Amino acid sequence: MTYKYVMRITKKKKLKKERLVGYYMELPSGWYVSFWTGKSGTDYYPKEDDVVYAIFKRK
Repeated sequence: MTYKYVMRITKKKKLKKERLVGYYMELPSGWYVSFWTGKSGTDYYPKEDDVVYAIFKRK
């Protein structure tokens, strides 16, 4: 799943940035997706062809 696809299904929600998680956002289902960019995970904002790094659920 790419960043471009996620933006399409979430109606262009803004990503949040967190250390050790990268850039992430909540999906309509309540799950979260994150994008790891560069070595630190937040080196740059995800590009259209960047792929999802992780899918997770928060309590």
